[in-house]
Amino acid sequence: MSLPVIDDKVEAIGYSEMFMNYYYKIPNMDISNGLKPIQSDADVQKIFNFVPKAREIKEINAQHAKEAKVNTVDIRSSAGQGQEQRNVQVVHQPHPSAKTNTSGGVLTTAAAAVANTLQSAKDAISKND
Repeated sequence: MSLPVIDDKVEAIGYSEMFMNYYYKIPNMDISNGLKPIQSDADVQKIFNFVPKAREIKEINAQHAKEAKVNTVDIRSSAGQGQEQRNVQVVHQPHPSAKTNTSGGVLTTAAAAVANTLQSAKDAISKND
Protein backbone atom coordinates (compact mmCIF):
# COMPACT_ATOMS: atom_id res chain seq x y z
CA MET A 1 0.00 0.00 0.00
CA SER A 2 1.19 3.51 -0.72
CA LEU A 3 0.09 7.10 -0.25
CA PRO A 4 -1.37 7.32 -3.81
CA VAL A 5 -3.47 4.21 -3.07
CA ILE A 6 -4.87 5.93 0.03
CA ASP A 7 -5.62 9.01 -2.11
CA ASP A 8 -7.48 6.80 -4.59
CA LYS A 9 -9.53 5.11 -1.85
CA VAL A 10 -10.46 8.44 -0.28
CA GLU A 11 -11.43 9.83 -3.69
CA ALA A 12 -13.53 6.70 -4.37
CA ILE A 13 -15.70 7.45 -1.31
CA GLY A 14 -16.37 10.99 -2.46
CA TYR A 15 -13.61 13.24 -1.10
CA SER A 16 -12.07 14.28 -4.41
CA GLU A 17 -12.41 18.04 -4.43
CA MET A 18 -10.47 18.90 -1.28
CA PHE A 19 -7.01 18.69 0.17
CA MET A 20 -6.72 15.95 2.80
CA ASN A 21 -4.24 15.32 5.57
CA TYR A 22 -4.06 11.69 6.70
CA TYR A 23 -3.25 10.40 10.17
CA TYR A 24 -3.13 7.09 11.98
CA LYS A 25 -3.28 6.39 15.70
CA ILE A 26 -0.88 3.96 17.34
CA PRO A 27 -2.87 1.37 19.32
CA ASN A 28 -2.80 1.70 23.12
CA MET A 29 -1.58 5.29 22.98
CA ASP A 30 -3.63 8.37 23.66
CA ILE A 31 -4.39 10.69 20.79
CA SER A 32 -2.02 13.42 21.98
CA ASN A 33 1.01 11.11 21.69
CA GLY A 34 -0.17 8.37 19.36
CA LEU A 35 -1.60 10.33 16.43
CA LYS A 36 0.93 10.27 13.60
CA PRO A 37 0.77 11.95 10.18
CA ILE A 38 0.87 9.93 6.96
CA GLN A 39 3.04 11.97 4.62
CA SER A 40 4.94 9.34 2.65
CA ASP A 41 4.91 5.73 1.54
CA ALA A 42 7.27 4.98 4.44
CA ASP A 43 4.61 6.27 6.88
CA VAL A 44 2.03 4.03 5.21
CA GLN A 45 4.32 1.04 5.68
CA LYS A 46 4.78 1.89 9.39
CA ILE A 47 1.05 1.30 9.88
CA PHE A 48 1.57 -2.38 9.10
CA ASN A 49 3.77 -2.69 12.22
CA PHE A 50 0.58 -2.34 14.25
CA VAL A 51 -1.48 -4.94 12.38
CA PRO A 52 -1.63 -8.20 14.36
CA LYS A 53 0.20 -11.05 12.71
CA ALA A 54 -1.43 -14.44 12.23
CA ARG A 55 -0.50 -16.86 15.02
CA GLU A 56 0.23 -20.51 14.41
CA ILE A 57 -0.50 -23.17 17.03
CA LYS A 58 0.92 -26.66 16.51
CA GLU A 59 -0.71 -29.60 18.26
CA ILE A 60 -1.70 -33.25 17.94
CA ASN A 61 -5.40 -33.86 17.22
CA ALA A 62 -7.68 -36.66 18.52
CA GLN A 63 -6.53 -38.95 15.69
CA HIS A 64 -2.89 -38.40 16.77
CA ALA A 65 -2.14 -36.44 13.60
CA LYS A 66 -0.10 -33.25 13.62
CA GLU A 67 -2.07 -30.06 12.98
CA ALA A 68 -1.09 -26.43 12.54
CA LYS A 69 -3.85 -23.97 13.44
CA VAL A 70 -3.54 -20.38 12.27
CA ASN A 71 -5.76 -17.69 13.78
CA THR A 72 -6.25 -14.94 11.24
CA VAL A 73 -8.83 -12.53 9.82
CA ASP A 74 -11.08 -13.16 6.82
CA ILE A 75 -12.05 -9.94 5.03
CA ARG A 76 -14.73 -10.11 2.35
CA SER A 77 -16.42 -7.45 0.29
CA SER A 78 -18.97 -7.52 -2.50
CA ALA A 79 -19.80 -4.89 -5.07
CA GLY A 80 -22.12 -2.34 -3.50
CA GLN A 81 -21.72 -3.85 -0.03
CA GLY A 82 -19.55 -2.94 2.92
CA GLN A 83 -16.62 -5.00 4.07
CA GLU A 84 -17.26 -8.01 6.28
CA GLN A 85 -14.45 -8.95 8.65
CA ARG A 86 -14.41 -11.97 10.93
CA ASN A 87 -11.90 -13.94 12.91
CA VAL A 88 -11.24 -17.40 11.48
CA GLN A 89 -9.04 -20.36 12.26
CA VAL A 90 -7.40 -22.23 9.40
CA VAL A 91 -6.33 -25.81 10.16
CA HIS A 92 -3.56 -27.42 8.14
CA GLN A 93 -3.11 -31.18 8.41
CA PRO A 94 -0.08 -32.49 6.54
CA HIS A 95 -0.69 -35.85 4.86
CA PRO A 96 2.57 -37.77 4.76
CA SER A 97 2.89 -40.35 2.01
CA ALA A 98 5.49 -42.81 0.81
CA LYS A 99 6.43 -40.30 -1.88
CA THR A 100 7.66 -37.08 -0.36
CA ASN A 101 8.21 -35.22 -3.62
CA THR A 102 5.39 -33.35 -5.29
CA SER A 103 6.56 -33.81 -8.84
CA GLY A 104 3.07 -34.65 -10.06
CA GLY A 105 2.43 -38.23 -8.93
CA VAL A 106 -1.30 -37.63 -8.55
CA LEU A 107 -1.48 -35.60 -11.73
CA THR A 108 0.52 -38.19 -13.65
CA THR A 109 -1.91 -40.91 -12.56
CA ALA A 110 -4.91 -38.76 -13.48
CA ALA A 111 -3.40 -37.87 -16.88
CA ALA A 112 -2.73 -41.55 -17.59
CA ALA A 113 -6.35 -42.39 -16.72
CA VAL A 114 -7.62 -39.67 -19.06
CA ALA A 115 -5.29 -40.82 -21.85
CA ASN A 116 -6.48 -44.40 -21.35
CA THR A 117 -10.14 -43.31 -21.48
CA LEU A 118 -9.54 -41.29 -24.65
CA GLN A 119 -7.75 -44.20 -26.29
CA SER A 120 -10.66 -46.51 -25.39
CA ALA A 121 -13.13 -44.03 -26.90
CA LYS A 122 -10.97 -43.70 -30.03
CA ASP A 123 -10.78 -47.49 -30.36
CA ALA A 124 -14.56 -47.78 -29.94
CA ILE A 125 -15.19 -45.15 -32.63
CA SER A 126 -12.77 -46.74 -35.11
CA LYS A 127 -14.43 -50.17 -34.65
CA ASN A 128 -17.80 -48.62 -35.54
CA ASP A 129 -16.46 -47.23 -38.87
